[in-house]
Amino acid sequence: MGCFSIPDVRLAGISVAVPKHIEKNADYQLLGEKERELLIKTTGIEERRVAPAGMKTSDYCFQAAQALLLQLGWKAEELGLLIFVSQSADYILPSTAPILQHQLGMSTESMAFDISLGCSGYVYGLSVIASLLSRMPNKRALLLCGDVSTFYTDPTERGVHPIFSDAGSATALMFNSGEIMHFNAGTDGSGSEAIRLPNSGMHQTEESKKGLQMNGIDVFQFSLAAVPSNITELLKYAHLSHEELDYFILHQANKLINDSIRKRLNIEEYKFPSSLQYFGNTSSATIPLTMITALSSALSGASKKLCFSGFGVGFSWCSALISVDNLQCVPIIEC
Repeated sequence: MGCFSIPDVRLAGISVAVPKHIEKNADYQLLGEKERELLIKTTGIEERRVAPAGMKTSDYCFQAAQALLLQLGWKAEELGLLIFVSQSADYILPSTAPILQHQLGMSTESMAFDISLGCSGYVYGLSVIASLLSRMPNKRALLLCGDVSTFYTDPTERGVHPIFSDAGSATALMFNSGEIMHFNAGTDGSGSEAIRLPNSGMHQTEESKKGLQMNGIDVFQFSLAAVPSNITELLKYAHLSHEELDYFILHQANKLINDSIRKRLNIEEYKFPSSLQYFGNTSSATIPLTMITALSSALSGASKKLCFSGFGVGFSWCSALISVDNLQCVPIIEC
């Protein structure tokens, strides 16, 4: 799709909910001590949040949404739009968004639908919800993103299980004349087998459940090939230099990937905040989770210019340039 702009929408606030239960990669017994040390060093992941049995992505998104609406002083019945972005929906059908719309008490005149995306989902979701909201004067909306990825991971898969974590997020947006967001999106389905859940959907069989599979080398090569150029193209499109931006908030894939992207872009380390150390890879929730845990104070004050970039499963990727001013950041919720 390339670069495009969406006017008249601004971010009003964000909130994130995570499980209380913590698993430490230093305790992962299927790897030897030296292997665990190398895993932590290369991925940057020391701890992960793991949802208990019965807790769904929608539960975490619901908690995040309720807390955010309370802090903003918004009423659910005033919302005109809700989008749920996840690859761990409550059901194959019905969609999860209408379930959340009803639980939150939104009007039956509101729109609510799902988008099935993972790592790139937050930025893709922003582009979709903003494009709709820009044509809905005086309306407000919620973007709910996240995954309970650990439901799909096999504990014996040493290259997958110690990476993924669980979370749900809520982002509030509102119509605001004069604002503008810029996006740059892409897709390459030839990489669809690099990260996949093979025994699922219409491919599901009576065989025993197979866990999430990932080719780490393919993911690394894709990320380094796609993301730096995508961000560079977007900056050029928006007539901005990276020096003019305050922070680059990337999907938290792993430390090695994000450090390599930063170095290719030649951007200072302090502009690349991280949440990997204590929360791992939470799929489409990583960008709002990083904003809450690493930048809450900075974003709650003066205006900031931000670059978001989500990339991964699909392959799909999308970057955004967005300005925020006094963004409402709810303290992280554990449930």
